[in-house]
Formats: sequence, structure tokens, C-alpha cells
Amino acid sequence: MLTGAGWKLLGAAVLTLVVARVFALIELYVLGAAGAAAVLVSLLVRICHPSRLRIARRVSAELVPVGQDLVVEFAVANVSRLRSPEVLLSDPVVGVGDDFIGWVFAAPLKRSQQALVSYTVSTSRRGELRLGPLTVDDQDQLGLARRRLVVPRKSRVIVHPRLEELNAGLLFQEDSVTGKLRPNWGAHADEFDGLRQYTMGDDPRHIHWASTARLDQLTVRQFRPPVEHNVGVLIDTRPPGDGVAAQDCTTQVAASLIRSILQSEVACQIVTTDGRGTAELVGVDQMANALEFCALLSGGSEQIVERHNADSTADSTILVSAVADLVSDPEARSRFAGLVGAQVVITCDVTSWARTSGRGVTEWNGNWIHLTASGQLNDAWKKMVTETSPATWVAA
Repeated sequence: MLTGAGWKLLGAAVLTLVVARVFALIELYVLGAAGAAAVLVSLLVRICHPSRLRIARRVSAELVPVGQDLVVEFAVANVSRLRSPEVLLSDPVVGVGDDFIGWVFAAPLKRSQQALVSYTVSTSRRGELRLGPLTVDDQDQLGLARRRLVVPRKSRVIVHPRLEELNAGLLFQEDSVTGKLRPNWGAHADEFDGLRQYTMGDDPRHIHWASTARLDQLTVRQFRPPVEHNVGVLIDTRPPGDGVAAQDCTTQVAASLIRSILQSEVACQIVTTDGRGTAELVGVDQMANALEFCALLSGGSEQIVERHNADSTADSTILVSAVADLVSDPEARSRFAGLVGAQVVITCDVTSWARTSGRGVTEWNGNWIHLTASGQLNDAWKKMVTETSPATWVAA
């Protein structure tokens, strides 16, 4: 097909031939014929001898945090015996923010020569980016004709919330008796459960010497059976927690918690109050599933699935919410935490979140943390587990 320049030259050539015919000027005949011939030759060259390029799209990462630029790179190789023309690569980017087309020019390549060209995508919002299909336009040397090829292969990139650093050691500690990791909050099944008489095979470390001296017989401490903990991170999606700004905050906190839990090799699950969620996650290699869930989370409803998910096996739950009532009303916070079975409640101030960036006041009280900005989670959690005693949320 002809380019804009090709159509203009062809129009000018036809007009010149018409003028030459009217005024019988041989010079204009030659000029018009030369212009028309140039357009025709360029078109035939593009049709009969198209450029032969091998093009592969590569992205800098399939998972990128909000705010980090995504680099889209094209490896272009000339597999023809002839020199390739300059080609224009146009790559649609759809999904987050304003859709646009990434334009890249690839310079002419010699036989078997390769080149790398790229463009950059700014990621200001979480969600899914879809790249492609790629359109390749190669033009002749005069820029009069081009041949268009569509490469149908697409790429998918997940833009996930920023992750805050949270020391995994603040979340869990190793039990001195069982040797298992246990959360630094709530009640645990392997805690002290009473005293009983010593029997053969009991661990001598469990002997309670004060009771032994008083009763004049060996007495040991008895513990509840140890369990493998499964931690649930619950995102409150009740309005206004169903808004984009609110979920930008809550998903950032939830994803940061999940990463620290997975780093501790503790089973976990991320769910919402209206029943959506991931499968059980174990190990850092499953972090991508949690990040994708947080990146794509949108909307919500007033519906509350008690104990947050019928398929959940979590025995410890951390609630993350941007609903203002849970901040201003301690009784409402306690009732709702008891309803969903949460041992820790983390609330986020949406109005100040983007402005303060790590500064501002952080509140904590018992097992409640209130965050006013990004970057406060680690310090606030540390204060909660070291400076306050655990509280128990009770449903009304």
C-alpha cells in the first residue's frame, strides 16, 4: 500500500500529466511520468520483495510494582539476503490508565544483522496490561510504499501494589517447646493447658518444679496439641472499601503481609469479605498468585461471608480495611473483627495515604493498627507486638 508521501507524489504526477496534456509541454510529460514511475516501482518492490524480519517481544518483567517503569523490548533480526528497510513497529498497550500505542523505529539492517529497540511504559495504577498485537510497517527507501504485517502474539503484564518491607521475625516466633513457628498474636493451640502427673516418656523439660515440690510428685506441664498454622489475610471490600483508592491501600498492606508470611514458609490465604480469594499459598514461589489477586481486585459489596470464606482453613486472620467506621468506633471495630474471626485489625486512611508517604501518625491499641501512609507497616507492627498486650475481639 502507498504511504501518505506516495499518494501525494502520485497525485502530483497525475496533475502534472494533465497539465502537460493541456499545454502540450513535453517537459511536464517527462516529470509526471517519472513521478508516477517512482510510485509504481516502490509499490512493486514492496509487493515482490518484502523485508524478511524475525521479531520477538520481550518485557522486563511479567510482574511489576506500581510506579516502576516497564521496558518493552523488540529483538529484530534480518533473515533476508538483502538489506532491510527502516520499519515502524506499533504496539498497542491496553488495560491500565489511558490506552496508547508504543511506537518504535528499527533502522535498516544488513544481512543476518540483529538489533534491539524498545519503548517504556509508566505504571501508575495496579491492574493488567495487555500488549499487542504488534503491527510492522516496512517502507521502501523513498518512503512511498509500505507493506504491513500484523504479529498476533500478545503479552500480559501484571502491575501489582507496592510492597512494604515487613520483617518476618515480627510476625512469627519459634516456640521453645514445640520448635514450631507461631504467630505473635492471638491464642494458639500449642499453649499451656494445665498440669498432670508425670508418666514414662514425658519430656523432662516439661516438668513443673514448683508443683512437684508442693505435691511431692513429679508434675509436668500439659500443652494443647500443636497445629500447623494457616494465616488468612482478609481485605474488607464493603463500601467504601470497594473503591479504587481504598483498594490501592488495602491491597498494598495485604500483599506486604502475605510476602512476609510466605517468607516464613507458613501457609496462608488472601480473601475478601464478600467471599473471593486465592487457594492456600505456601512458599515464596506462590507469591505471584497473591500479587495477581491484589492487582486485579476491584469492586465489592455489603455481603459478608462469615469467617471470610467457606473454603478457608485459616486459624489466624488479619483484617485489612479502609472503612472509616472501624477507625472511629472501637465498638464497631470489635464487633466486626469478632464477626469475621480476625485477631488483628489494620485500618488505612485513604485521604492521607498518597500525600504523606511514610510520614504522619500511626496509631495502635491492643491488636489494632491504624496506618496513615505507605511505609508505616513495619514500625507499626513492631510497636504492636512489643509495646502492647494482645486483645481478643468478641462478636456482639
